[in-house]
Amino acid sequence: MKPNFIVDDMNGECGDEELIFKAVKECESDDEDDGFQTVCAICDNGDDLTCCEGKCLRAFHATIESVESKCESLGLRAEIM
Repeated sequence: MKPNFIVDDMNGECGDEELIFKAVKECESDDEDDGFQTVCAICDNGDDLTCCEGKCLRAFHATIESVESKCESLGLRAEIM
């Protein structure tokens, strides 16, 4: 006997199940990336980002002001700017 709180709306058709499986697979493949963020950690916008290759893996917009950053992996030094 089935519990009466479970709804079986598949009615023996597998079409809906296949669509759900396909959607889940597409979603999973979108989540696979290189670990870097795709938006700036400060302003939450995308565009021209510099990714930190250190342990934080965050992304930032490189600016003259960021030269004072203590993050060595961003590679922003006064002599470059």
